[in-house]
Amino acid sequence: MNWLKDYLKSNPIVEQYTRGKDNFAHLSVMQEAMLAIGATLKNKKKIFIVKENEQQAQELFDQIRRISPDSRVIYYNHEESLRVEAIVQSEIMRANRIEALYRILENDYDICITHAIASIRKLSSPNTLQEAITTIKIGDQFEPIELAQYLQNMGYSRVKYVDRPFTFAMRGGVCDIFSVQMEKPIRIEFFDVEVESIRSFNIDDQRSKKNLNLQQSSLRMMCY
Repeated sequence: MNWLKDYLKSNPIVEQYTRGKDNFAHLSVMQEAMLAIGATLKNKKKIFIVKENEQQAQELFDQIRRISPDSRVIYYNHEESLRVEAIVQSEIMRANRIEALYRILENDYDICITHAIASIRKLSSPNTLQEAITTIKIGDQFEPIELAQYLQNMGYSRVKYVDRPFTFAMRGGVCDIFSVQMEKPIRIEFFDVEVESIRSFNIDDQRSKKNLNLQQSSLRMMCY
């Protein structure tokens, strides 16, 4: 893969693209993906790409991931139809959107892809979005009941057993949370009101696995 990166960085067409002095139109998805990857490698600057529709944006995102799996590319998506969004909104799309917003706030990206409709949707200010991120670490003090109320206010659903993002469960001094930021849900164990341990656990058998020192959760209100 290094040969491709070297080729793109030294390619004169990529040089023209990064200067922004020439028009590039009627490109294939492959060509556009190559130019975007090459531009980030050459200039080390972030690129924001707005496509005409959701399909084009998704195709470009997928193509960049195929060519360069280690590229820091994100896709900020939204339903193109307000009517469809009002009737049914995909939990996967919502999770991906929150993940994209989180990475934008953290500057953890090189290429951001979106489409026309998504780009004009109103969002809360960066400060408001930052307030929707809570940090929980060992030694912190929370009243479990207050934490449960906080999660519900942020849009999490209380369930008996956590099995999908945006859900949490409370059992005595244990709180299970499935945040979009984690591949696996986390289990917070309290000693009275103090966070004693934070561990990931398996959905299938509900058994705790890896110990975590810090857990940062991006809450659901970020997509509103």
